[in-house]
Amino acid sequence: MDNNKKIMQQKLLEYQLLQQHIENLQQQLQFLNQQVIEIAKLNEDLSSLENSKQGKEIFSQLGPGIYVKADLKESKNVLFNIGSGILVNKTVKEANSLLGKQQEEIFRSITELEEQFKKVFDRVQELQEEIKSLQASS
Repeated sequence: MDNNKKIMQQKLLEYQLLQQHIENLQQQLQFLNQQVIEIAKLNEDLSSLENSKQGKEIFSQLGPGIYVKADLKESKNVLFNIGSGILVNKTVKEANSLLGKQQEEIFRSITELEEQFKKVFDRVQELQEEIKSLQASS
């Protein structure tokens, strides 16, 4: 009986840890899915920009929910942040291509996380059955 209790405690601890891991994976998936949506919106905005005429009044975002009116001086090139605050001049098509590559990387990450999620979820279900079995034999 004492050994049964010890095994039960180990299974319950593993179950709790896996539940936390599942929550973490869900948060990561939610974050990555949000990034996919943002990139799609950015691609759409870039295409709209490319078709805009120079001199057109636009709203330029300074931060979340903060915009200023601006006159469009360049619609064929954008400054693209490549990391560490470094900006490079890219055509809209090049920027779209780079964003497409980022989106592909995110999709790969999502696929990997979903596979990991399935494995963890399957183990949680196994543990539930093992715990039920241990409770029944107590």
